[in-house]
Amino acid sequence: MMKYQAYILLLMSFLVMDLYGQTYIENATETNASFKNFQNKASTLQFLNSQNTEVINSTKQTAINSSNNNINIQQIGNFNTVNANTVSQSSDIDLVQNGSNNNIFLDIAATTINESITQNGNENNVLDFGSFGARSHGVEVSQKGNNHNLVSYGSNSLSEKMKISMQGQGGKTIIVRNFN
Repeated sequence: MMKYQAYILLLMSFLVMDLYGQTYIENATETNASFKNFQNKASTLQFLNSQNTEVINSTKQTAINSSNNNINIQQIGNFNTVNANTVSQSSDIDLVQNGSNNNIFLDIAATTINESITQNGNENNVLDFGSFGARSHGVEVSQKGNNHNLVSYGSNSLSEKMKISMQGQGGKTIIVRNFN
């Protein structure tokens, strides 16, 4: 009988400690609401990207006013790399990487360079070799998804304002050869 009363007393003490041991405040809805918006990694990346857009645009405008050669790199994620070797009198290059393990390699020599590359996803690759001294080099690339590969060699009048869009999941490769 004494053993039974000891168990009841022990159970009651755990119940009381459990009720008073909680520090959760029901009225803290503002704090909880801000964390509910970050339900997955994609929404977090989108939020961070939207916060940086205004800063990037103002930085870009300042750079345009002060120089003829501009390169803007925005990276959100892990292990993204950019290697850009450019020679030009005037350039405007925008590189955006949202995701992980994305790679951009540019080796371009032209009088004017206008390039825009956006990678949304993981393990996307862009290699752009335009080091043939062309008058103008311009391309717009959009990779949405995972494991896309683009390799571009040279530039000519046909590829001057080319737009390439790669979408979907897995294993797409495009090779562009622009030789006169």
